[in-house]
Amino acid sequence: MEEETIAHLPEELVKEWKRLQGVSGSFKGPPKDEADMQQRKDHKATVKQFLAGLTVEQRNVLIPPKKKANDAAKNDKHNKAPLQHILEPKESPVNLGWGECAKQYSHVLSFYSHTRRYPIEEYEDEHIFGDLDRRVLSNLFEDDRPIQMGQLTGTHIHPLICETPAASSEHFYQAVKCQEEADAEFILTQLNSLDAARFGQSRLLLTSSQKEWLVARGINADDFQPRGSGWMRGKKGQLPARRDWRQIKHSVMLHILRAKFGGQALGTAARRAVEALKVAPLFVEHTTNDAAWGDGGSGNGTNWLGKCLTRVFLELKGQFPVDPQANETNLFSPNNLLVRYVPTSVPIKNRTLPTDHLPSPDVLLILDFEATCDKGGNPKPQEIIEWPTLALSVATGKVEKVFHHYVKPTIKPVLSDFCTELTGITQSQVDAGKPLIDVMQMHLQWLSDNRLVPLYDEQGSPTSCTGEGQRTFLYTSCGDWDLRTGLATQLSHLGVPVPSTFSNWINVKIAFQNVYASKKPGGMAEMLKRLGLELEGHHHSGIDDCRNIAMICQALLKDEWVPTRTSMRR
Repeated sequence: MEEETIAHLPEELVKEWKRLQGVSGSFKGPPKDEADMQQRKDHKATVKQFLAGLTVEQRNVLIPPKKKANDAAKNDKHNKAPLQHILEPKESPVNLGWGECAKQYSHVLSFYSHTRRYPIEEYEDEHIFGDLDRRVLSNLFEDDRPIQMGQLTGTHIHPLICETPAASSEHFYQAVKCQEEADAEFILTQLNSLDAARFGQSRLLLTSSQKEWLVARGINADDFQPRGSGWMRGKKGQLPARRDWRQIKHSVMLHILRAKFGGQALGTAARRAVEALKVAPLFVEHTTNDAAWGDGGSGNGTNWLGKCLTRVFLELKGQFPVDPQANETNLFSPNNLLVRYVPTSVPIKNRTLPTDHLPSPDVLLILDFEATCDKGGNPKPQEIIEWPTLALSVATGKVEKVFHHYVKPTIKPVLSDFCTELTGITQSQVDAGKPLIDVMQMHLQWLSDNRLVPLYDEQGSPTSCTGEGQRTFLYTSCGDWDLRTGLATQLSHLGVPVPSTFSNWINVKIAFQNVYASKKPGGMAEMLKRLGLELEGHHHSGIDDCRNIAMICQALLKDEWVPTRTSMRR
């Protein structure tokens, strides 16, 4: 770092930063032992605490923004996930690792995230695997019913684990690991699934109240290490774990998954998975972030979680004995011995959705809500203040009908100057409007009057138009915010369920990306520019934006776009 660059910073700040950088430079190569690893972790926490005490300007001097952005991208798990392979089953039977029970698989089902799916994954879940949501396969997924673990035969665990329901399989996995019962109770009753994983992996910084919770249940106050503004559990910042954990963890995971997918009262997503998968596929946790429970991204990892899931589903289908002879030789072998990893230069998020079996609507209902906003931070919830919709015929590419109403906000009725300047919507226009529920009912009546029916029914199946003059539609928006977040959040605040009519839509950004095999565009203005079209009207006026989105759709249709659903609200 050049001296003149930091000359205006306080001398003691610069001196401490150089000291910290010097310590960082002393850590070369892989950790030599556990003590070395702990020193690195402690130092990293110290650097983090130091940076947290600086202003944004000071941090930007010490760490240039470009470097910070690169570091953030490097640490983004979803960006790190490789997903550069197409996973295919082997042409011959393969053995999961328990006993001599080789199986031939017709499909490989890869999974990773507990919160999101790419459009291609949503398509596979619905059209290949039935009514499945693969996110349920993640240990971090929290279904709508808690899991009850029950007795784990042959392995001594804390009794409360058998008696206490928890939200996810991760809770139980980390709880069984604990040497102290209070730690297990803390995981099961006080943490969400992500924090349960962090606590079990000695990565969760505890608050003072969480520390006191544990102390009140018998944990020695000396068994915590101060770290930054919080506390790490354990005398060396390491959660006390059972000594036999490495030997039993695979059996524990099997038992937990049996309870998750075969217990007495299954969650909705778990039950649907069991019912949908008539024949068990070979499951693969496909990620570079874990080469033990996952496949390491290329198949060089062991994929323990995928193997355990496959075995449990085979047991549920009666295709595998529940307690075979314990022979785990193949359990530790690379996953590419089970699955063919076919390299591809196209990441999963950029793969084109198959369209041969996807229904297409007669009409695109182009929608672009405008909502309350402010420069210093948007109000919560944001309230919809403009509801425009254009009905565009897929056959002719022409706009046939228009629905357009301003909506009167009721939670924060006065618009900010920033909102009016951004959207062009005035206070008098929203004051003359009707509340959201009334406008929504007017919109539903408009659909009925024009004989427009959703492309999918309430169960998510394609609609068959039986009435005279009926035509199917899909909403089309520039992004997912309008129907996934905007409408749903405001209706939730009002205590009103979202009508199934608004459950499916096309994200025109994804359609643009698929048609032109390009990177996902930044927004409406960029798509227009790449199509050689001029943006018309006032950008961020809902009705004007709908007209601009209509021009994009017209261009896509001319280039033989087959409009199909890209997003749905779960």
